[in-house]
Amino acid sequence: MKIGFFEISEDWEKKAIKNTFPNDDVFLFEKKINEVDLNKINSLDIISVFIYSKCEKEILMKIPKLKLIATRSTGFDHIDLEYCKKKSITICNVPHYGENTVAEFTMALLLNITRKLNSAINRVKTGIFNFDGLRGFDLSGKIIGIIGFGNIGQKFAKICKGFEMKVIVYDINSKKLSRIGKKIGIEFVNLETIFKESDILSLHIPALPSTKHILNDKSFEKMKKGVVILNTSRGELIDTKALLKAIISKKVFGVGLDVLEEECIIKEELELFSKNSIDRFCDTKLALEDHILINLPNVFVTPHNAFNTIDALERILNTTLENITFFKKEKLKNIVDLR
Repeated sequence: MKIGFFEISEDWEKKAIKNTFPNDDVFLFEKKINEVDLNKINSLDIISVFIYSKCEKEILMKIPKLKLIATRSTGFDHIDLEYCKKKSITICNVPHYGENTVAEFTMALLLNITRKLNSAINRVKTGIFNFDGLRGFDLSGKIIGIIGFGNIGQKFAKICKGFEMKVIVYDINSKKLSRIGKKIGIEFVNLETIFKESDILSLHIPALPSTKHILNDKSFEKMKKGVVILNTSRGELIDTKALLKAIISKKVFGVGLDVLEEECIIKEELELFSKNSIDRFCDTKLALEDHILINLPNVFVTPHNAFNTIDALERILNTTLENITFFKKEKLKNIVDLR
């Protein structure tokens, strides 16, 4: 078969692809599909793309033998689904790749706050070996509230149970998730209880109109004094101005953020590696508020890095290669439902 991979730039990716399909005609392109000479790809049977390759009807119709689109992403709104349905072109995606990766990073942020690791390490680097001002607190026995009990939230809950924390969870699908929750040993509660009882609060939900600014002035007012806030999901979940006020008033003890509200719309974490992500419009007022936030001593911000491990990136590529391999064997794996 003739297989074309687009937006492929790293050597390890190229090597893995060639090793997986030694008997096929494999074409590797660093460019997006819409930037490649269509005469070079019009005989392809299979294509693999990332979200910047807009697989629109005008392009797809010029690849008449196309049978499969394997997107290296969870989302697939960059593909013309109606055309694929009409032409019986199969689409597969990568539904899961970084649940444990993000959950582990969230715990790393929490430990940095509770044990003042960043300050301690920087102090020793300057030659000072005392522990004045470095006193932290135990996680064992603390109540952690998790908003969102999807794959990442579940992984994080398991880690927290390992630290002997009491885990309470809010999720709109709590009834469907009750069996998993019981197995892990967590308690489902309403949002009001999460705000009032949590010593630590961690966000693991998508950015939707219904979840925007789920942490706002009113929700911060309900929280315990000295609460710790963690967000490794999406920046829009927290009202930045409200968070600043809560920190300055000492309602919030510490904050660990891998995302900021001014990051704009990010659909896939791998967008951050792409040159195409540089020119997104951002709100300058939010950018200023984030700048103030970043410079506060009890706020720890990382550059949307929670997903970024070699293991997670390998899983994305390996799942894509498996999707293609299974399809070649006339089996189905991670198929997008076009009904």
